[in-house]
Amino acid sequence: MVTMLLSSNKTEPEEGWFNTSQIQEYRDVIIDFGSQLKEPVLVLQNMNNTPEWFLDIGSFEHSKNAYHFVEYVARITKEFSTIKNIYVFDEINESIIQSYLLGASTPFKKNITLTAQVLTNVMEAYVSSVNKIKVRISPKT
Repeated sequence: MVTMLLSSNKTEPEEGWFNTSQIQEYRDVIIDFGSQLKEPVLVLQNMNNTPEWFLDIGSFEHSKNAYHFVEYVARITKEFSTIKNIYVFDEINESIIQSYLLGASTPFKKNITLTAQVLTNVMEAYVSSVNKIKVRISPKT
């Protein structure tokens, strides 16, 4: 297996606008993995490549923003419908601690209450995202 992290700041650089040429580049790499008999694992989000527009609206600081992320997951999993192994987040807890508790990375905040809120909102987005993925891969009856 080969892990491939999609950069959401490249695949959806503007709210609601998906960069089809970037998605095609990722698809080409995945096809290449297949030709080498390597099964890809697709990682949809790492907090270090969050689109600027999502940061501008407060990212996961606001529960209402989880909707945007779930829509991103729905679109990307549709684009990569042949991929069986999909991880929603990569190193999410570490990123949140670094960003919101320690203030060591974007958005450089040090607030334990906000950290807890972001963790809660991310988990809600995760559950909703997994449910979208399950619907996509469930056998039709």
